[in-house]
Amino acid sequence: MNAVGSGLELDDLNVILRSKRLQAIVIPKVQSAKDIHFVSRMIDSIAIESQRERIRLIASIESALGIMNIKEIATADPRLDALIFAAEDYCADLGLIRTGTRKEMMFARQTIVNAAVAYGLQSLDLVCVDFKNPEVLREECKEGREFGFTGKQAIHPAQIDVIQEMFLPDPADLERAVRILEGFEHYNEKGVGAFDLDGKMIDMPVVKWAEKVVGKAKAGGMSLPDVKLSSSSAEGHSSQGASSKKESGTK
Repeated sequence: MNAVGSGLELDDLNVILRSKRLQAIVIPKVQSAKDIHFVSRMIDSIAIESQRERIRLIASIESALGIMNIKEIATADPRLDALIFAAEDYCADLGLIRTGTRKEMMFARQTIVNAAVAYGLQSLDLVCVDFKNPEVLREECKEGREFGFTGKQAIHPAQIDVIQEMFLPDPADLERAVRILEGFEHYNEKGVGAFDLDGKMIDMPVVKWAEKVVGKAKAGGMSLPDVKLSSSSAEGHSSQGASSKKESGTK
């Protein structure tokens, strides 16, 4: 659909919302919660009644104003499922010079990830416009995953397989996450809050990271590695300030 305020949005929605197979709408150039509210009202007014509850919304953040209003956008409507970062429009709005390092967009990208995590949404990273270069795509995917994005936009069908592969957990990370959770279960039963694994202290923030990694792997259909915790690699510590019953400290 065209952006809310373009003068074309109502005609677009009159057609789109009458589809019996509609699952989601990407709302472009979202500047404020009002844009989300408008589309949601149109769903209630126009969409086939049996379809209304299933239609999800995805907000595309493309401007400085959109970034400044990210909290109200992220909490605008229960139908909202995800935030998208539209890099080219954002750079054009701010007059930024695009570089291969993407450092000029770091603030906006991490702002979107932070808002998405805070309010229970998915976050989709920028498009890789160099669609004939899979190595650039892999580099961008790796960076986006490290930033905390849950997915990435594709501009060409040839990008889909690489994106899906790259946003699954790295096998080494998955193996470590499984070992962390096994260690946590083992020592939690003994009333020990923190333990070391391969010489590194494991406490609740690290356990939460491991839970998220395993959750992503399961959602992506990955098989969990069969690992066993050995006494030589893990050792429990009953220390002050670390407890399995409550979160202690921040990382």
